[in-house]
Amino acid sequence: MLFRSEGDDGGARVPNWAGRFGYALSAAIINLHDEAGQGESRAAITGATVRLLGPRDPLAMCNIAESLEVWKPGDPVEEAPERAAAALIRVFKGLGMPENLTELGIPKSSAPTLLQNSLTSFNADPKREFKHHQEMLGEVLEACW
Repeated sequence: MLFRSEGDDGGARVPNWAGRFGYALSAAIINLHDEAGQGESRAAITGATVRLLGPRDPLAMCNIAESLEVWKPGDPVEEAPERAAAALIRVFKGLGMPENLTELGIPKSSAPTLLQNSLTSFNADPKREFKHHQEMLGEVLEACW
């Protein structure tokens, strides 16, 4: 692995923004829409969350993209989120998972409730950072359709 984190040395992992918001959003989806499973909902939002929030955490994105064999040391760091997102979408599609919320059957009319419920996920956002980025996270959610 190109980069090391505190977690590599036995410390606590610091989740990246794409993972944190993806967790919160997936939980909001399955709590609002009983027909949606957790795996399917997470697959449906991963491309957009990694693509749009990944640049906030270049270390994590490089590690993910490198693990997926779509990025290597020396490649442009700024390309890691897009490469990781595209690779994850290919993996999920290969498993028959939805690529977005449209394929999952989630109506866009759910967006306001999903966003508000995502902003209150203590497990994903213990420091309550999401509320300060509501507009940006709303844009990420819109990209999930």
